[in-house]
Amino acid sequence: MQSLRNKAYRALRWSEQYTKTDMLYLAQGGGWLLSGQIIASLSSFLLVIAFANLIPKETFGTYKYILSLTSILLIPSLPGMNTAVNMASTRNLDGTLLLALKTKMRWGLLSSLASLLLSGYYFLNGNSSLAISFLIISAFLPFIDAFGIYGPFLHGKKKFLYKSFLLAS
Repeated sequence: MQSLRNKAYRALRWSEQYTKTDMLYLAQGGGWLLSGQIIASLSSFLLVIAFANLIPKETFGTYKYILSLTSILLIPSLPGMNTAVNMASTRNLDGTLLLALKTKMRWGLLSSLASLLLSGYYFLNGNSSLAISFLIISAFLPFIDAFGIYGPFLHGKKKFLYKSFLLAS
């Protein structure tokens, strides 16, 4: 085991001359991020397999439709602000996190309004299951994307272990 570790160490150090990057740091931090991403992807995959096999295909199709429209409704909630929080946290501007959270929640209210309008549309057209779904979603839309801002903050602080736990949960 130790010889494998030494070989990996030498290979990473050797590759630094070509990549012009601290490969040891990249391998250590990237390992935690990769493990969190794998766990999150695997759990999503297993959930889709379970839903596809355990519920009727019409229900699964409705579920996918609701998720797709929810993703579209989240566009006004400023998803690009995560990059700004990441950069600010690397410069120890920690107050940016709360400011960005409040801003994303305010813009998320626009998403909620759109979801309420969509709910009303489906209610008027007699589709009560979609109307109720989007009514419930409208209550949570300001928070769905806003609280995801903590991941980029942790990334900027180089807290990769905590970020991987956050991704996996």
